[in-house]
Parts: sequence; structure tokens; C-alpha cells
Amino acid sequence: MDEKKVREAIEVIKGYRRLDEYMNNTERLPYCDMAIEALEKQLPKEIKAIDPERSEEFGDVEFCCPNCNSHYLCDIADVPNYCPERGIRFDT
Repeated sequence: MDEKKVREAIEVIKGYRRLDEYMNNTERLPYCDMAIEALEKQLPKEIKAIDPERSEEFGDVEFCCPNCNSHYLCDIADVPNYCPERGIRFDT
């Protein structure tokens, strides 16, 4: 999915959410929140390397998810595109 389109969709839904809040129409708010959360998971997040020197020495990478802070150790070629715990897309 195109990152620019995802960001635009998030802004549109946030606008609808603000309008619903203003109009005191609260029944759609949880659905707006779910849609925003799902779309935000599609935006790539940069992973945090724990020990960058390890990558150079052993050919693997230890990192944590920027969202849930789960730690992972894997071969550099096998870094996942998504967090197995939360489904957040990684910027690899």
C-alpha cells in the first residue's frame, strides 16, 4: 500500500472522527479509531538495533519493535517485515 495514500486516509478518517465528536455522534467513534489504528500499522516504523556491532561480527541482528519493544534476534537476511506480536510494519 502506498504510504502517501495511507497517510491521507488516516487524515480523512480523523476529520470524520472530529466531525462526529462535534456532532455528538459517538456510535461511529470506535470504528474510526479501529480504522486509524489498522492504517497506522501499515506505515513503516524503523526498528531499533540493540547491538549494531553484533551485526557486523556475526551476520545477525538483534532489534526491538518500536511499538511493543519485543526483542528479536535473527539473520540479517531474515529480518521480518512485520512485528510478529503486533503486526506493525517495519522499515527494513
